[in-house]
Amino acid sequence: IRRAKRTFFNEIIKSSQDSQRMWGLVDWTKPRRTNATMGLVQADGTSIDSQEELKEAFQNQFTPSNPREVDLTFIQEIPQKPVRDFPSISVRELFEAIRDTSNTSAPGPDHCGW
Repeated sequence: IRRAKRTFFNEIIKSSQDSQRMWGLVDWTKPRRTNATMGLVQADGTSIDSQEELKEAFQNQFTPSNPREVDLTFIQEIPQKPVRDFPSISVRELFEAIRDTSNTSAPGPDHCGW
């Protein structure tokens, strides 16, 4: 078996040296890739083996029948910033600001597409 393998690989190497396939041999020197996927499991650790179990797992995860209460009292603890005066902007100033912009560009962080 060793001799057959050696002969086989020597023939592959020889044919690669004669052609442009030399870099194709690099993949043969690396270890095989391991499977990067994992199976889905239920909350109790058992694997999900059917479409019905998959549906139940997703439904329980994302739309539970008794969702946890969310304590929104933290909103009252957020300090409020003082109200600032907004300077008036004339129509002329607005046109001057957007005159040189493109109407085909993607929106920026302010979501304005001009």
